[in-house]
Amino acid sequence: MTTTEFKRYLRLAVPEYARGHVRAGDVEPKKALAKAKAEYAELLPKGVATPGHHLYTIALAENDKAIGMLWFDLKQRHGKRKAFIFDFRLEKAQRGKGLGRQALAALDVAARALYEKSGFRYSSMHMTKDLY
Repeated sequence: MTTTEFKRYLRLAVPEYARGHVRAGDVEPKKALAKAKAEYAELLPKGVATPGHHLYTIALAENDKAIGMLWFDLKQRHGKRKAFIFDFRLEKAQRGKGLGRQALAALDVAARALYEKSGFRYSSMHMTKDLY
């Protein structure tokens, strides 16, 4: 994701996040936007260059048109490597075409490559999915 794409993303994401806070009832409407801005600034103090955070633009292969984005971080948690997805978006017109699955598959490859680049080696894989 470029700095320009990141700024465009923030213009949409921060107000949406603020509205989510209001819907959840955890902040007064007048304070929601300030709270959302502060939380984004805390999570991404250096924007796309924030260490440990990875922000990607999802683009169509045939014409490089941006159709979505993916933001995640990689951390060791409780002795296990974990990727946490903060945001994942696809344009409505692009949904239902398998592009989201392709983006998540690319995330898996990218996460593994980042760990290997940091000196980790593959020893085993455990997969879980919480249903409720």
